Amino acid sequence: MDENSISTTKGFDVSTTSSRDSNQNKCPAQSALKRLERHAAGIYEEVDSVSRSISQQAYRIEQMEQQLENAHQRIQKLEVELQTRIFRSMPDYQVSDASISEDFLVIRDSLCEWMEGFPDIRSFTETLDNAIHRRGIDKNMFTFPRELQLEFDHAQTEILTMISFGIIREHVLESLVGVPLPTEYRRLLIFIDIENINLWRSDTVRAYATTQAYKDKIVQHCSGLAGYLRGFFGCFSFEEPFDWDQKLRRLEKQILPQIAALALKLSCSPERYYWEWYPDLDWTQPIVFHKRNLSNFITMDAHTHHTLNPQTARFANMQDNAPIGVVLLILYPALFRLVPGSQNDILIQKAVVVIQGYESLPSNLKAKVDSLTTKE
Repeated sequence: MDENSISTTKGFDVSTTSSRDSNQNKCPAQSALKRLERHAAGIYEEVDSVSRSISQQAYRIEQMEQQLENAHQRIQKLEVELQTRIFRSMPDYQVSDASISEDFLVIRDSLCEWMEGFPDIRSFTETLDNAIHRRGIDKNMFTFPRELQLEFDHAQTEILTMISFGIIREHVLESLVGVPLPTEYRRLLIFIDIENINLWRSDTVRAYATTQAYKDKIVQHCSGLAGYLRGFFGCFSFEEPFDWDQKLRRLEKQILPQIAALALKLSCSPERYYWEWYPDLDWTQPIVFHKRNLSNFITMDAHTHHTLNPQTARFANMQDNAPIGVVLLILYPALFRLVPGSQNDILIQKAVVVIQGYESLPSNLKAKVDSLTTKE
């Protein structure tokens, strides 16, 4: 074989091989590109399908939300209509001042009787402030004239009664008179004409008071308050033992429910009431109690624990400004019914005050009382 043939053969082989390699390099890239294009098209179709599905679901959700809102408004309207029918079917709630006065007297008598059952307390005057401090009781509630501290032992029952009633008033009479209604009851008040707000509030409270939730609240409230008072009395050392459980059981099961019932009666009435503790009294000096004051208060003597009768012969020949004694404490507040637009509110029950009689005052305090009386 000559050189030309060898050269030609080699040249053919190189050209053919180069062309085949180039085609082989191009085909896989094109195939991969086509596969990617098909894959991308499939993904786009899936995304488009999902997007359409999401839009459809969002539209359905929006429709359902609108239906729920319409249903909620319908329920509210039906609640108001139902409550209105209930209220209209109720007889008018009228509570007389005499009825409230009688209930308050029963409560006062029950609480005083319960308190008198405690034995005497050792060193009562010395331990009173400590008991008030330990139980976190507001000292502003007890503004005793310090000149009369020696008389605390004589007025042990009255002082403990005042403290107990002050706590009960705060946690039962005042907290339950403004009954915190559940949301569904409060919502009804927005539909009420302002002129009839008291009547509707009264009816709403009455409706709520029939529920088991309110009854359970009263039981829980009375139980907790009885436990709190037990803690307060536990700060003292008594001269004789007594049955704690029986005494607290009567308070929890009998006396406190009576007070809660009075609070509910006041709440259910369309009238408004308030307790008067005479906060403007100046306890930094002796508060002289005159004969003329006997007609404005129910007055008890700290020594005898008896109520003073202004009609007795003892007071018959006294001048109206004659000093009877010095006020030791206000045992029970006065109860008034508010008369809108008038300064003459209706007195339902007088306040009960405890005094130290003029005859039993120490000589220095008696001289101070005489001086104050002369200045009037």
